[in-house]
Amino acid sequence: MVVIEPGQIETGFGAAASQGLRERSRATAYATAYATVANRVADVMDQSYGRGRGTDPKVIADVVGDAVRAARPRTRYAAGKYARLMIGVRKWLGDRAFDRLILSRM
Repeated sequence: MVVIEPGQIETGFGAAASQGLRERSRATAYATAYATVANRVADVMDQSYGRGRGTDPKVIADVVGDAVRAARPRTRYAAGKYARLMIGVRKWLGDRAFDRLILSRM
């Protein structure tokens, strides 16, 4: 098994995810309870993705190609902007502190 751990990649994910989150938080019976949090998460996504802040998807495609062609591929490949940093931060902080850090951004 090989795991590819991409960092922040320039795709349409951020826009699609934030738009969907906003729409669904307004369209449910729980809109009042979740709208504030959903909008904060969507705002962070809008700020984080796009505008050249991530890595070209070709970088990940190349890593996948390298792993497929390798006679003995590594178990894990971290590639793209912030990938190694986030893995290191998570290891250093542990799961609970890492989750709190991520939630504090939202």
